[in-house]
Amino acid sequence: MATGLTPNYSLHYPLPTDPVNVAGDIEHLADDLDTVLLNKASLSSANTFTNTNIFNGAVSRGAPVTKTGNFTLGSAENWIVCNGAGTIAVTLPAASSWIGREVMIKTIAAFTVVSASSNVVPIDTASAGTAILAATAGKWATLVSNGTNWVVMQSN
Repeated sequence: MATGLTPNYSLHYPLPTDPVNVAGDIEHLADDLDTVLLNKASLSSANTFTNTNIFNGAVSRGAPVTKTGNFTLGSAENWIVCNGAGTIAVTLPAASSWIGREVMIKTIAAFTVVSASSNVVPIDTASAGTAILAATAGKWATLVSNGTNWVVMQSN
């Protein structure tokens, strides 16, 4: 990368002082911009950052999504409100594909919410099962993938 590129990719370059090097400065800027765009395009929800990152502004997990029947959790769904007329079964993605991902689920109906697979570790045990939420309106839980299962880290 050309000198002048700041770690937060602000791309601040000084005005050229030598007209002969303007073309070279523009080429370096274009290369650095390509690098930034390539890095941005390669980021996905499965990336793990090992360096300290500073974020300016809001971080969004998306808007809550209401489910009224059995469903498969989408890759962009992180806040789920269940409002079914019976038990709702959730097909969670493979925990190994989403290590560290957090999913918040609540129910506003008096019906259970369960996993379609035995891959949820309750808050009070180490054994995976299917239970996520009891059949009480207002129940909620935060599930976090540990790479093997979805672990209930907090709930009411």
